[in-house]
Amino acid sequence: MSTSDEHVRVLATGWYGAGNVGDELILRILARWCEEAGARVTTLSPFPRHTRSIHGLEAVDAFDFSAAAESMLDADLFVLGGGGLFQTHHGFTVPGLFDYAPGDISAYARPALMAHQMGVPTLLWAQGVGPLNGDHPREIVRDVFSKASFASVRDEVSNRTLREIGVGHDVLVAPDPVWAFPVDRSGQRSIGATRRLGLVLREWSFQPGWEDAFVAAIRSAASPQNERLVWIPFQVGEEGASSADMVLARSLMARLGEYEHEVAASPDPDDMVAVLAGCDRLVCMRLHAQILALKLGRPALCIEYDPKMSRVSEMSGLPESLRLMPSAPPEAWRNGMRTLLETDRPLVSMERIFELEAAALAHKVLLHSAIDSVRGRESSRRWSSDRFDWVGTWSDSTAQRAFARREAALVAQLARSEGQVTALAGAMRQHELAVSTAERAVALSEGMVAAKEAELTALRAQVATGAERLHALQADVDACRADVAGLREELDRKDRQQLALRQEREAYSSECLELRKEIESRITVTNALMSEVSQLRADHDVAGRERDRMQGLLAERSAELDKVVGSWTWRLTHPIRLGRALLVLPAHERRALAYSAMRSAFWAMPQPLRLKLDSLRHRFVQRAKVAEEVELPASDAGLDWIALVDAAGKVAIVPSAFEFEELANQRPINLAKYLAGRGYTVLFAAWQWSRDERLSKSNQQVHPGIWQIDLYSLIDNVGKLARRQDPSSIYVLTLPAPELVNLHQAVRRSGFAVVYDILDEWEAFNAVGQAPWYSKAHEHEAVMAADVVAAVSPPLTAKFGHLRGDMHVIGNGYTPAVLGLDNKFCAAGARNDGKQLRIGYFGHLTDAWFDWGLVLDAARQLPDCRFEIIGYGEPQWVRDAASQVPNLTLLGKVPPSDLWKHARHWHAGLAPFRPGPLAVAIDPIKVYEYIYLGLPTVCTGIPHLADLPGVSVVEGLGAFVEACQAQLEIQPDYEAMERCLEQTTWEARFDSMLRLVDADGLRGMYGS
Repeated sequence: MSTSDEHVRVLATGWYGAGNVGDELILRILARWCEEAGARVTTLSPFPRHTRSIHGLEAVDAFDFSAAAESMLDADLFVLGGGGLFQTHHGFTVPGLFDYAPGDISAYARPALMAHQMGVPTLLWAQGVGPLNGDHPREIVRDVFSKASFASVRDEVSNRTLREIGVGHDVLVAPDPVWAFPVDRSGQRSIGATRRLGLVLREWSFQPGWEDAFVAAIRSAASPQNERLVWIPFQVGEEGASSADMVLARSLMARLGEYEHEVAASPDPDDMVAVLAGCDRLVCMRLHAQILALKLGRPALCIEYDPKMSRVSEMSGLPESLRLMPSAPPEAWRNGMRTLLETDRPLVSMERIFELEAAALAHKVLLHSAIDSVRGRESSRRWSSDRFDWVGTWSDSTAQRAFARREAALVAQLARSEGQVTALAGAMRQHELAVSTAERAVALSEGMVAAKEAELTALRAQVATGAERLHALQADVDACRADVAGLREELDRKDRQQLALRQEREAYSSECLELRKEIESRITVTNALMSEVSQLRADHDVAGRERDRMQGLLAERSAELDKVVGSWTWRLTHPIRLGRALLVLPAHERRALAYSAMRSAFWAMPQPLRLKLDSLRHRFVQRAKVAEEVELPASDAGLDWIALVDAAGKVAIVPSAFEFEELANQRPINLAKYLAGRGYTVLFAAWQWSRDERLSKSNQQVHPGIWQIDLYSLIDNVGKLARRQDPSSIYVLTLPAPELVNLHQAVRRSGFAVVYDILDEWEAFNAVGQAPWYSKAHEHEAVMAADVVAAVSPPLTAKFGHLRGDMHVIGNGYTPAVLGLDNKFCAAGARNDGKQLRIGYFGHLTDAWFDWGLVLDAARQLPDCRFEIIGYGEPQWVRDAASQVPNLTLLGKVPPSDLWKHARHWHAGLAPFRPGPLAVAIDPIKVYEYIYLGLPTVCTGIPHLADLPGVSVVEGLGAFVEACQAQLEIQPDYEAMERCLEQTTWEARFDSMLRLVDADGLRGMYGS
């Protein structure tokens, strides 16, 4: 059967379902990574009901041969692991291979041998190998690893062990997969005087008396008033079993009765990880508890009962003061416990932890490679007996056990018969004596002699019958011995086959050697290329130094120019230069100079007069062709914005992801202009990706009342601001970047109210490769620390509803003057001219969120409808596809002031967003602009927009096409649109925000 049209079927086995947290974590990681690769997992578990309940996976009894064989026949890939399965701490024998009933450690080799015989590719995954004492365990492990299609181990010691026992092919070495298990490092710890000391201990009878040293260490270092002992069993076995950690825990709890105790046990590994995260410190005597403690950043004392724990301590750089052997003297136990309880922070480098987490993902890559290798593979799904017939051996094991029982019964029966013969022989001797006596007394009674002879004849008949039965039993025994001889001959034949396999393996090793030589050759070529890259980097450094030299010269010349421009001579001659320029400059330069002079005159007018002339100014700015030629005031590197802020009556600090552009219709820019119009001195802090980045408008006034400064200038100097006395100054956080969130305490100390304005679903942006600065913890801090939290959409307030309940939805808005004060409802006439249906869109056209597939398919299904698309950013494949759709036109970029010229002919506007977490939380500005122009909207992916007048939110191509067709018949509710527009101007939106700030908020808790 081929796996090309269905999920790859993975059969996995290990110590799953037995209540060991580490093994359950490995199974959970394996299942998640298989699911990511499109594979479905079935487990061979000694406790299938437990596995199904905890993991929701299909599970088969590992000791049910029929069910296991059937599952193997149905598998595309067999995975054994991970964990320390092959070791001789427990029984490990060759006879354990020949009986499928529960046995010793060699039982883990049985399904691998079954998979090999059935032709199922095998992955020995994330194994910990050793110790291996004795020839039989070493031979079994060498045979299993040599037959595997893929293999990986979790440390170099395991790899060396495999090489020592004769495994010739390469094996991947990477840290334990649990290093890659995701954890929440921001977990809540203890609050108050009592700290939680987590104890993950296990039985270890190989070192008697270590429990006494542990109890003495606890009593000497931990105060019952300060420490709460949290017992965390990582192996929950049957009551009274040596493998069950709770047996040991109860014993130690009884000895430490003066302490407060807590038992935290759960069959779900995720719950147990959360328990570890909730502890302040940990004592770990389990490998995976040790790994999780280091990942969580918790101080941990590690009891290294096994070399595998010592290897993890060495890899992570754990200090010797926090490492103990069970055999350590009592004083070492006491010192280690005191060091743990006196430590307030992890003593390992989190950078090293991150490296181990990244390296552990190599097991994921190998797993996905194994799955990909069998995807689409035709598999015979049947076993082959051309080598040793393990399947036949195990299937006959039941019959062999029945034969053994029959042989024992026959032997017992033979013993009973021999006893009867012995008894009969004794009776015969007695009767012969009686006959002899009877002969001597023949003269006394002939009748008595005849009777005795008849009795003797009967006894002889009984003896003859017993002899016949003895001969029959002997024949059965001989037949059984012949069967045993036949089996021995078959075993000899299998040994010869095994010798042939070893020869085949040696040939394979020779082929691997040739491949290694080829790899070494390619490494040589790679090294040559790296040398060339190094030379190119050196050349780049030389060019960089030359660039720095030129920039220094430019700075010197700029300083000289600034000195000239700042002189009184230059200022006194300015009118003369202006007049001369208006006479001699070319026409386009004269227009630019006149535009600059008129703009300066406008901003010098009183504010009431400016407000009256504002609409006329917008029309003039949009029509002026020289608008982009007018330069902003030169950057003033010496701007003392701290003095500017300290002298101002009320101040607003507005960080932004981009520089200030007066006509850009972005929320932070509109907010800055609104606040400047309300008498605020506004600091517009523009984002920098690094301290070396230079912005075009740094440290200058970019608009009346608005000064743009660099992000890092704000970060470095905000602590120098004087304490403000006004109640109105605000810090509006528009990006939850850690650099900006961390400023809330400093601005609050300076008397600012803190507002977190949630503009987008930043976590979703980060998930698709945008907003690389995003930190979930910092965004939560922003929500909790702000006086006022506003969001552009209801889904964003719902997302953080578990953090606080007083958040407010303040959506985006529009500016009438930008669209044209005379253009409100300009599209109403299109419904009455009876012309062809037209539907349009303006905005960004990236296929990351614009659903091009939906729009192109709709245009093909509606050939009588004209689709006009305005904007930029469409990929090449969209341009190619659009050229094949005659009724869809890409109009390119159009200035905002000219949008109405196109929209007045439309019947509806589009907002075709791809469904997903990015779309569901946004509040597109264009929808309010559509409403202002009198256009209904057909929208996808943003359910909350359905509350706006004229907006139809649909799902799927059919509903989208039907909604577009309906626009010819729908008559918009212009009264409802008018009411909506009154409430959604930028001015109305930000009035709401300021009213919330005036309500004081959290800053009332900080006093004056």
